[in-house]
Amino acid sequence: LVGAYHKLQNGDLYGGRFWVSPDMIAGSVKISGLQNTVFEELQMLNKTMSGQSNRIVHATWEVSYQAIAIVNKVLDFLPNVEDSEMTEEVAKRIEGEAKFVRALLFFEMTRLFSYNVSGEGPLAVPVFTEVLSPFDQPPRASVEEAYDQIVQDLEDAADLLEGINTNGRATDVAAMAILSRVNFYRQDWPAVIEAADRKSVV
Repeated sequence: LVGAYHKLQNGDLYGGRFWVSPDMIAGSVKISGLQNTVFEELQMLNKTMSGQSNRIVHATWEVSYQAIAIVNKVLDFLPNVEDSEMTEEVAKRIEGEAKFVRALLFFEMTRLFSYNVSGEGPLAVPVFTEVLSPFDQPPRASVEEAYDQIVQDLEDAADLLEGINTNGRATDVAAMAILSRVNFYRQDWPAVIEAADRKSVV
């Protein structure tokens, strides 16, 4: 699980790109002057978060799915751990944190990579909770399917982490805060308020 948290700090995720890419795509940030001819990959983000030749796009996708793969392996292996230190509370904490990280990444990926594809409608990203082999190629989920999994993971995380001291990691309050934001993107206004009120997020 530490490995998944470490991935979140990567420069292509919360260590940098996750803060910049959405604004570039939305056109809120533009590069001008001399830099306009230098940072071609960033310029491409002013149009869309697509293009396999764009290193930024490729790295964000790759590192995100590396972290998701770690989480899925943790959750798959967790029930089989036989160790005196793996108490029920520790197992609940690990499961809750893992589901929080997975939901967070699927949410960010859905925001960045979900767009209308001619003839297919809005699609999100591949969403899966099982351990995959290197040869598996899961299809892209619909936006609604992606959000359903994100919501389920966040609700599970909030329940599992309730009253547990995670020492600076994911918490039940953080899960509800993200859930409130997810529901904002879904334009489910009553659910936005419900999630924010549940843990006194706001």
